[in-house]
Amino acid sequence: MNSEIPKNLEAEKALLSCLCVEGNSNAYDSIASALKQDDFYDYKYGLVFKAIGSLASKGEAIDLISLCEELKTSGDLEQIGNAVDVMAITDGAQTSVSTKYFAKIVKEKSKLREIIKSFRIGLEEATAESKTSEEISGKVQSILLELDVGSDDKTPVTTSVNDLRSEFQQRLDGTYTKSAVETHIGH
Repeated sequence: MNSEIPKNLEAEKALLSCLCVEGNSNAYDSIASALKQDDFYDYKYGLVFKAIGSLASKGEAIDLISLCEELKTSGDLEQIGNAVDVMAITDGAQTSVSTKYFAKIVKEKSKLREIIKSFRIGLEEATAESKTSEEISGKVQSILLELDVGSDDKTPVTTSVNDLRSEFQQRLDGTYTKSAVETHIGH
Protein backbone atom coordinates (compact mmCIF):
# COMPACT_ATOMS: atom_id res chain seq x y z
CA MET A 1 0.00 0.00 0.00
CA ASN A 2 1.39 3.40 -1.02
CA SER A 3 1.29 5.69 2.01
CA GLU A 4 2.63 8.81 0.30
CA ILE A 5 0.40 11.86 0.66
CA PRO A 6 -1.13 12.95 -2.67
CA LYS A 7 0.69 15.97 -4.02
CA ASN A 8 2.26 17.27 -7.19
CA LEU A 9 4.85 19.89 -6.30
CA GLU A 10 5.81 20.32 -9.95
CA ALA A 11 2.22 21.27 -10.81
CA GLU A 12 2.07 23.67 -7.85
CA LYS A 13 5.28 25.39 -8.98
CA ALA A 14 4.20 25.41 -12.64
CA LEU A 15 0.86 26.97 -11.66
CA LEU A 16 2.56 29.78 -9.72
CA SER A 17 4.88 30.35 -12.64
CA CYS A 18 1.91 30.57 -15.04
CA LEU A 19 0.23 33.11 -12.75
CA CYS A 20 3.27 35.39 -12.94
CA VAL A 21 4.25 35.11 -16.60
CA GLU A 22 1.90 37.75 -18.03
CA GLY A 23 2.49 40.34 -15.30
CA ASN A 24 -1.23 40.93 -14.75
CA SER A 25 -4.08 39.17 -12.96
CA ASN A 26 -5.74 37.52 -15.97
CA ALA A 27 -4.37 34.05 -15.26
CA TYR A 28 -5.07 34.37 -11.54
CA ASP A 29 -8.61 35.58 -12.18
CA SER A 30 -9.28 32.50 -14.33
CA ILE A 31 -8.67 30.11 -11.41
CA ALA A 32 -9.15 32.23 -8.27
CA SER A 33 -12.59 30.85 -7.46
CA ALA A 34 -11.38 27.26 -7.72
CA LEU A 35 -8.32 27.38 -5.47
CA LYS A 36 -7.33 28.64 -2.05
CA GLN A 37 -4.02 28.91 -0.24
CA ASP A 38 -4.65 25.68 1.69
CA ASP A 39 -4.92 23.69 -1.55
CA PHE A 40 -1.14 23.88 -1.90
CA TYR A 41 0.79 21.06 -0.25
CA ASP A 42 3.97 23.13 -0.04
CA TYR A 43 3.38 25.85 2.54
CA LYS A 44 5.75 28.26 0.75
CA TYR A 45 3.83 27.83 -2.50
CA GLY A 46 0.62 28.63 -0.62
CA LEU A 47 2.17 31.85 0.68
CA VAL A 48 3.16 32.86 -2.85
CA PHE A 49 -0.36 32.09 -4.09
CA LYS A 50 -1.81 34.25 -1.32
CA ALA A 51 0.50 37.12 -2.27
CA ILE A 52 -0.43 36.81 -5.95
CA GLY A 53 -4.10 36.94 -4.93
CA SER A 54 -3.48 40.04 -2.85
CA LEU A 55 -1.75 41.79 -5.76
CA ALA A 56 -4.53 40.76 -8.13
CA SER A 57 -7.21 42.11 -5.79
CA LYS A 58 -5.39 45.47 -5.70
CA GLY A 59 -5.03 45.54 -9.49
CA GLU A 60 -1.25 45.68 -9.22
CA ALA A 61 1.31 44.11 -11.51
CA ILE A 62 2.26 40.54 -10.74
CA ASP A 63 6.01 40.34 -11.19
CA LEU A 64 9.02 39.38 -9.09
CA ILE A 65 9.51 42.83 -7.56
CA SER A 66 5.86 43.43 -6.60
CA LEU A 67 5.53 39.85 -5.38
CA CYS A 68 8.59 40.16 -3.12
CA GLU A 69 7.30 43.49 -1.79
CA GLU A 70 3.89 41.96 -1.07
CA LEU A 71 5.52 39.02 0.71
CA LYS A 72 7.72 41.39 2.69
CA THR A 73 4.74 43.57 3.67
CA SER A 74 2.74 40.55 4.83
CA GLY A 75 5.73 39.21 6.77
CA ASP A 76 5.90 36.04 4.65
CA LEU A 77 9.10 36.65 2.67
CA GLU A 78 11.31 35.31 5.46
CA GLN A 79 9.36 32.05 5.50
CA ILE A 80 10.08 31.58 1.79
CA GLY A 81 13.66 32.78 1.97
CA ASN A 82 14.55 35.71 -0.26
CA ALA A 83 13.94 37.13 -3.73
CA VAL A 84 16.06 34.40 -5.33
CA ASP A 85 13.87 31.74 -3.70
CA VAL A 86 10.72 33.51 -4.90
CA MET A 87 12.19 33.67 -8.41
CA ALA A 88 12.98 29.95 -8.28
CA ILE A 89 9.32 29.27 -7.44
CA THR A 90 7.76 31.58 -10.01
CA ASP A 91 10.22 31.26 -12.90
CA GLY A 92 9.85 28.76 -15.69
CA ALA A 93 6.61 29.28 -17.60
CA GLN A 94 6.73 30.87 -21.02
CA THR A 95 2.96 31.19 -21.27
CA SER A 96 -0.11 31.00 -19.05
CA VAL A 97 -1.96 28.59 -21.36
CA SER A 98 -1.71 25.67 -18.91
CA THR A 99 -2.94 27.63 -15.88
CA LYS A 100 -6.31 25.85 -15.60
CA TYR A 101 -4.72 22.46 -16.20
CA PHE A 102 -2.21 22.92 -13.36
CA ALA A 103 -4.91 24.39 -11.10
CA LYS A 104 -7.04 21.30 -11.69
CA ILE A 105 -4.15 19.04 -10.66
CA VAL A 106 -3.45 21.10 -7.51
CA LYS A 107 -7.15 21.04 -6.55
CA GLU A 108 -7.48 17.30 -7.16
CA LYS A 109 -4.48 16.51 -4.95
CA SER A 110 -5.90 18.81 -2.26
CA LYS A 111 -9.25 17.00 -2.38
CA LEU A 112 -7.53 13.64 -2.07
CA ARG A 113 -5.64 14.87 1.00
CA GLU A 114 -8.91 16.10 2.54
CA ILE A 115 -10.55 12.72 1.92
CA ILE A 116 -7.63 10.95 3.60
CA LYS A 117 -7.75 13.39 6.51
CA SER A 118 -11.50 12.95 7.05
CA PHE A 119 -11.27 9.17 6.99
CA ARG A 120 -8.28 9.18 9.34
CA ILE A 121 -10.18 11.37 11.81
CA GLY A 122 -13.18 9.06 11.47
CA LEU A 123 -10.97 6.03 12.06
CA GLU A 124 -9.40 7.59 15.16
CA GLU A 125 -12.79 8.58 16.58
CA ALA A 126 -14.24 5.14 15.85
CA THR A 127 -11.26 3.37 17.38
CA ALA A 128 -11.42 5.58 20.48
CA GLU A 129 -15.20 5.12 20.58
CA SER A 130 -15.39 8.83 21.41
CA LYS A 131 -18.46 9.48 19.25
CA THR A 132 -21.40 7.51 17.94
CA SER A 133 -21.22 5.88 14.53
CA GLU A 134 -23.89 8.31 13.29
CA GLU A 135 -21.82 11.32 14.38
CA ILE A 136 -18.68 9.98 12.76
CA SER A 137 -20.47 8.98 9.58
CA GLY A 138 -22.24 12.34 9.38
CA LYS A 139 -18.99 14.23 9.77
CA VAL A 140 -17.24 12.21 7.06
CA GLN A 141 -20.21 12.53 4.68
CA SER A 142 -20.35 16.27 5.30
CA ILE A 143 -16.70 16.67 4.36
CA LEU A 144 -17.16 14.58 1.22
CA LEU A 145 -20.13 16.69 0.15
CA GLU A 146 -18.14 19.86 0.69
CA LEU A 147 -15.45 18.54 -1.62
CA ASP A 148 -17.96 18.01 -4.45
CA VAL A 149 -16.50 14.55 -4.95
CA GLY A 150 -17.30 13.13 -8.36
CA SER A 151 -18.44 16.42 -9.82
CA ASP A 152 -16.64 17.82 -12.85
CA ASP A 153 -18.99 20.73 -13.22
CA LYS A 154 -19.33 23.77 -10.99
CA THR A 155 -22.59 22.59 -9.37
CA PRO A 156 -21.99 21.63 -5.76
CA VAL A 157 -23.06 18.12 -4.81
CA THR A 158 -25.41 19.54 -2.19
CA THR A 159 -27.22 21.49 -4.91
CA SER A 160 -27.52 18.37 -7.05
CA VAL A 161 -28.85 16.37 -4.10
CA ASN A 162 -31.36 19.11 -3.28
CA ASP A 163 -32.48 19.22 -6.92
CA LEU A 164 -33.01 15.45 -6.90
CA ARG A 165 -34.90 15.65 -3.62
CA SER A 166 -37.11 18.43 -5.04
CA GLU A 167 -37.77 16.50 -8.26
CA PHE A 168 -38.65 13.39 -6.26
CA GLN A 169 -41.08 15.36 -4.09
CA GLN A 170 -42.68 16.90 -7.20
CA ARG A 171 -43.14 13.44 -8.70
CA LEU A 172 -44.82 12.28 -5.50
CA ASP A 173 -47.07 15.34 -5.50
CA GLY A 174 -47.89 14.92 -9.20
CA THR A 175 -46.56 18.43 -9.99
CA TYR A 176 -43.43 17.37 -11.87
CA THR A 177 -43.01 18.63 -15.44
CA LYS A 178 -40.28 17.51 -17.82
CA SER A 179 -37.66 20.12 -18.55
CA ALA A 180 -36.02 18.24 -21.42
CA VAL A 181 -36.54 19.29 -25.00
CA GLU A 182 -38.30 16.66 -27.07
CA THR A 183 -36.32 15.74 -30.15
CA HIS A 184 -38.76 13.24 -31.66
CA ILE A 185 -35.82 11.02 -32.47
CA GLY A 186 -36.55 7.34 -32.05
CA HIS A 187 -34.38 5.35 -29.69
